[in-house]
Amino acid sequence: MKKIKIFKLLLIGLCALTISSCDDSEDPDSVITSFPSYPVTTSSTAVVAEETEEGVYTFDFALDGQKQINPISLEVGVGSNSTAVEGEDFELSTHTIDLDAFQGQDGFSIDIHVLEDFEPEGEDETVYLTFTTTAPSGVDKSQLLLVTIKDSGLTPPVTMDFTLRWAFDDELLAPSTCDVGMDLDMTFQTKGSAPYDDDLLGFATSTGACPETGTLILDDMEDGVEYDVWIIIYAGFDYGDASAMTVSIDFEKSDGGLTGTFDIEGVFDSTMEEEAGIIGTIQKDGDVITMKDLDGEVVAEGRVGRAVQMVHGIKKPI
Repeated sequence: MKKIKIFKLLLIGLCALTISSCDDSEDPDSVITSFPSYPVTTSSTAVVAEETEEGVYTFDFALDGQKQINPISLEVGVGSNSTAVEGEDFELSTHTIDLDAFQGQDGFSIDIHVLEDFEPEGEDETVYLTFTTTAPSGVDKSQLLLVTIKDSGLTPPVTMDFTLRWAFDDELLAPSTCDVGMDLDMTFQTKGSAPYDDDLLGFATSTGACPETGTLILDDMEDGVEYDVWIIIYAGFDYGDASAMTVSIDFEKSDGGLTGTFDIEGVFDSTMEEEAGIIGTIQKDGDVITMKDLDGEVVAEGRVGRAVQMVHGIKKPI
């Protein structure tokens, strides 16, 4: 009987040992909790960028081919040493780089897009990048200086944004003016010249869009000189009494000095095929802009103009 009991005890002990040795519930990847430290290196030279000139700069990086022994996801961040602000002064092409084991030795690239900025900062701004991982990897967290953005000390040019839009007076009887294929343009011309001679807006509001939008740079105008404001219409759609339209010019000066809308009523309608009219003038004195209708009245918010100098049979050259 004693031999049988001893045999049973040995058998139970052997089974317990077998069960213990076969338990593989622990994640083998969790065994390695630390790795040899290695940096993200760059073969690119740090650049000096002018803040008044928008530009995209590409930087090449690589990891140690012997030490990056596991797949990693690099998180690209802006270092605390940076004085430039992401989203205001620059943008990154990516914030995440996924690499298989040893793939980092083949290298990867990141673009830094320096945004145009005329606001004086008083000093140059810097862009440092950091590379980190959530899981242990050995990647060094040091910061790399890649871009220095030189402060221009300049102020942005004063500009004025314009929107040319048009609509039928009776919207219940007529279709949308943007759906019927008509085209309206606006140009600013030296007095006495034709409507498409040399536009101060660079023909930005002569594209065929509905509505048309464009920007005037005040420095492109001569002080004290009046320029004609032309509206040109290409339509030819007769909706009877419902053909009447109101053409509107919205304007906003970048420094907030002048904002408003100039409505031209009772002049243009959808039956016009190749018509153009001078609806007023625009003039600069320093940073002061004055817009007038043909009656000599200064255009202000909600001002309505009806006096127009018309020209017929206009051909669009662009």
